[in-house]
Order: sequence, then structure tokens, then C-alpha cells
Amino acid sequence: MMLEVVLAHTCYFSGQSYVPEIMRTICLLYEMPLLVFLAGRSAQHRSGLSSVFAGLLNIWLKWVLISTLVVFGYRIICGRSAVTPTQYLQGLMFYSLEVNDLAVFFQSMWYMRMYVVVVLVAGILQELDKRVQFSGRSKWSFVLFLVLGLAYASFSEVDSFFGLSRMQLCYLSFFMIGYLTKPTAHLTLKAYLLGMAFFATLWIGISRMMGLNFLNIQGVKFPPHFIYWTEAMLSIWTCFFLWQYGSKWIHRCGFIRFLGRHSLCFFFSQGLGAGFIYRFVSLNEQYGWVKVFLLSLGVNYLIMFFGGLAIFGIFRIFDRVANKIQLSERLGRVLQFEEGLPGGES
Repeated sequence: MMLEVVLAHTCYFSGQSYVPEIMRTICLLYEMPLLVFLAGRSAQHRSGLSSVFAGLLNIWLKWVLISTLVVFGYRIICGRSAVTPTQYLQGLMFYSLEVNDLAVFFQSMWYMRMYVVVVLVAGILQELDKRVQFSGRSKWSFVLFLVLGLAYASFSEVDSFFGLSRMQLCYLSFFMIGYLTKPTAHLTLKAYLLGMAFFATLWIGISRMMGLNFLNIQGVKFPPHFIYWTEAMLSIWTCFFLWQYGSKWIHRCGFIRFLGRHSLCFFFSQGLGAGFIYRFVSLNEQYGWVKVFLLSLGVNYLIMFFGGLAIFGIFRIFDRVANKIQLSERLGRVLQFEEGLPGGES
């Protein structure tokens, strides 16, 4: 999935001025919604709400470490600061900073702000489910509530629905779809094609009705419009169909499994490469967009991979120190409030 994120960011950020619109559309079709869907799949194995809090806190501490190292490393290498002290503090909170050289590194963190809220809400719902035992119909009714809420907020041009923002409505629905669908479930080719035709018809049809260019996915992404939800379902429906064929191959591919297990390392590093390749944009007039795009993509992948390996090493040291001071156990004691909730122990 990190490979697709790098591809999309290569197209959208530095490639926005020279990559054809149809190419940018194809790259954006399989991006963040699919990542959230897969996060929902992995949440099926989560033990409890305290582990959710501990996991999110662990991610934030690692982000504080990496962003600090990047900011100070930039100052040492370039001899100037990329951010002001205020921007640095904002960046620690996953704020999308409008800065020059590290813009993509910080702007990619909009995903983390959304992810924190989605995972917390889903974790609370998962904990309630242990106590109330919601039926499958009730769970899918909640997903329908989220989707209809997104549609209402989008067409009414309001920012929220029952306290949930359009960002939360959209991505929480993707997360819940991943959480509620079983990896063992299979789609027939006929069901897959009918689903693709249905979502594509909604995507293009609603765009045309509203006088919008359906290829401009980025234009309906922030905040997410119902149009964005319909086109994003194409990638999720495709993943759902291919899972029955590709899961065995993925488990045999050590490189893909390594990227998946340590996706946080490579997510943090991908923003560094996407900012660096801006220097290749001027080559478009001389060599054409295809060669410049392939060069940018290759360099971006290299920086993402080797930067991710460096971050992986840093995280290994962090985890060793955390284990030595028993950080996980201390967090667990702080977050062990579940026994006091109605219904007994989790």
C-alpha cells in the first residue's frame, strides 16, 4: 500500500504541473481509503480499548522523535530552519504545515489526524459490541448511517452530521467496512463487475449532475464529498475481490510483508522523497513528462525505502529503550480503566 501512496504523491505534488489529469486520476483511485479499509481489517485482531490508546500514544511518541530528528537534521545539513518554533510545535500535533522543503512530509500527516479519531471511535464501538453484542444487521446499519450522513452533508454543503465531520463520516465508514468484512469471504466475477459498474455509475453520474469534472478527484477529497466515497469504493471493491487470489502471494513475498508490517516507518519517510523530487519538474520541457515522471517516481521510491529502513532502525532502538523502562506496562496501568466499565472485564 505504501507503494501506491508514493505513486499518488509523485503524481499529485510535484507532478501536478506536468502529469496528465487522467494519470493523476488513476493514481488517486487506489490511495488512502484503501489504507483505512485495510486498517479496519487489521483491527479485527485488536484486544481491547486500552491497547488502542496505548498504540496511538506509541505512534505519536515515534512521530515526535522522527519529526524532531528531521527538523534538526535539515537545519544541520542546509544551515537554515525549515520551520519556526511555533510550526514545529504544530507539526508535533500532526498539523499540515505550509512550509517549503518539508511541505509534503508535514502535509501527509492529515491522514494521522483522521486516523486517530477513526480508530478511537471504532475502538469504543468495538468495546460496546463486547458488552451489548450488536447484531450484524445493526453494525451494517451504522455503516449505512455514516454513508447517508456523508451524502446529506455533501449535498447540503454542511460540514458535519450528528457531530461527525465529513472526514470522519467518510473514513470511519471505510474502516468499519474493513472491520466487518471477513477475509475469507469471496466475490464472484459477476458480483465484482456489477459492483464496479454500480459505483462507477454513481461517481460519474453524480459528478455530471453537479457540473463537476469526474476526473478531478482531488477537488472532492478535502473535505470528502459523497462523490469521493463512490469512487473510493472502486478500490475497496477491487481489493475485496482480489483478496481471495492475492493473499497467498502476499504472504510468500517477504518484501511486501516487510512493508506491510512496518508501514509506519515508510509512511513517515515517503514525505521526504516527495518533497525532494520537485527539483526534477523543470526537466519536463526537455525530456517529456513520461521520463521525468519515471525518474521522479524511482527517486521517490528509493528515498522512501532507504529512509524507511533508517526509521525502522531508529524505532528498534526506541522499542528497546521502551522495553527497558517498561513503558508498555506503565501505559497499560494508566489505561486500565476498562474493568471499571459496566459489564465487567474486557
